[in-house]
Amino acid sequence: MEGVICLIDNSEVINSFLEETMDLLQKWEQECLDLEKDQNEHDYGEMFRIAHNIKGSAKMFALEDLSNYVHHLEDVINLLRNKKADINFEVIELFLEGHSILTKWILELKEDITYVIPDLEGSIKHINNVKLKLENNGVKEVNVAEEVVVKEIVQNLDVNMRDINFEDDLIINNLDKYVTTNKFEDEKNYFINIKCDRIDTAGIQYLISLIKTNNILIKMKCDNQKILDTFKLLGVTRFIL
Repeated sequence: MEGVICLIDNSEVINSFLEETMDLLQKWEQECLDLEKDQNEHDYGEMFRIAHNIKGSAKMFALEDLSNYVHHLEDVINLLRNKKADINFEVIELFLEGHSILTKWILELKEDITYVIPDLEGSIKHINNVKLKLENNGVKEVNVAEEVVVKEIVQNLDVNMRDINFEDDLIINNLDKYVTTNKFEDEKNYFINIKCDRIDTAGIQYLISLIKTNNILIKMKCDNQKILDTFKLLGVTRFIL
């Protein structure tokens, strides 16, 4: 197609694009931390700029699926930026999920330029559902629902729990090992002791997904202050008991 750079034609340009996108995603992660730390003064301009740049660059390289995914995230950012909705935990979780998906995508492209990400239909549907809730001013109901879910989990924990220690860093490069090693069974209860030294947004997303998994009761403990501070910045310390 005229005017579109073929993804496999120029490795130097491709590598530059991938490195630049990784830098932007690091800033995206910091925006998520800053967002929870000071929601009232956040103008979302930087987050919008990051999303817009990634979307535009991806489109230029004919990565239409990546561009389309970021476009949906951009719509949510615009609602916040234009003060048509208020931030809540579900939105922050959505942004963290977006960071994890995009980071994995770029890392895979760096290893194999022909990599095709799995179907994103479910993720895009989730984004659109969150967007719809924001448009319908359902922010308070979402926050209340989150609190109720967590309280029910805590109140219904059974004393017969399987102890699991998370000792390796909870970062994106280790998640495949965690998923493979720890098979969580329905109707069982688990106590996770977080002993690792580092965590990133992918690791946080993984822990939250465990807590919210249907038919499994999970209690988590963490004594690492750095990790607790990260959870505090994101407003999700209620998941750590």
